[in-house]
Amino acid sequence: AEMPVVVEGNASSKTFVILLHGGPGGNSVFYNRNAVEFSDRIEEEFAMVYYDQRASGSARGNLDDRTLNVAQLVEDLEKLIDLLHFRYGDDIKIALAGNSWGGFLGFAFLVKDNNQDKVSAWIEIDGINDYELNNKFAIEAMRALADKMIAQNVLVDKWENVKERLAVFNTATVQLSDRSVIYNIIDRAEFLLRLGGQVGYNISGSQFDASFNDNFHLFTKLGNKFPSFNKIQKDAFTIKLIPQLSKLTLPTLFIWGEYDVRDPIAEAQLAYDNISTPEAEKEIVILENSDHYAF
Repeated sequence: AEMPVVVEGNASSKTFVILLHGGPGGNSVFYNRNAVEFSDRIEEEFAMVYYDQRASGSARGNLDDRTLNVAQLVEDLEKLIDLLHFRYGDDIKIALAGNSWGGFLGFAFLVKDNNQDKVSAWIEIDGINDYELNNKFAIEAMRALADKMIAQNVLVDKWENVKERLAVFNTATVQLSDRSVIYNIIDRAEFLLRLGGQVGYNISGSQFDASFNDNFHLFTKLGNKFPSFNKIQKDAFTIKLIPQLSKLTLPTLFIWGEYDVRDPIAEAQLAYDNISTPEAEKEIVILENSDHYAF
């Protein structure tokens, strides 16, 4: 596979932040060209490393089912870190920042062997850490949110409809197979949060640049998205990360949107409680007026 890597920012700082994009099947260009208020500020102090994961974004190569799994993506990340040291020196520091699916991938990398020794810090931004529990967390978060919006007299009829659609689910028995239906309700809840003014976006970069410049191949992205999402996510369903998180002692920052119902704050709390990082070196930061796209 050929995975494009772009390094931008202050490389003289000797600190490189590898951005693990969402998905599976997302891309790094969004963070680099759309979410510029997020990425450009970091680039002033550190070097940002944007790469498209295997079978994602503008990555190319044969879509061999045998390589569309979490273990392969972890190995790819290991090789990227080796490449950065080869290119910029053994004295550089590397931090990981994972958003959404990138949070799962980051934790999968960190709990393998001695991989956490290869990085100096870990930042998870609205990530997913347990696929099985995620459905339960999302249902609970949307029910609580709907009750809150109704109590505040915000789009009452529409939030009542969300509650009705959620009523068919029992959080004690919800299955991974329910995920597509739950995602549809999540999409609706996110739309209502924007419509009601609870959530705002600060995506100020050029959509043209994000779609057609910077070596980004729109049709390659579209061809990658569905095989990557289906195959890699199916593999992720079988992986239980939480019991392994006690291995982690790295300084860790969790950044979460107040209104994230896709990967709710319960995901952050679950990981926070299970890592072995000292209390003084781990923190959850909640961003107001933000949802899953906290940047």
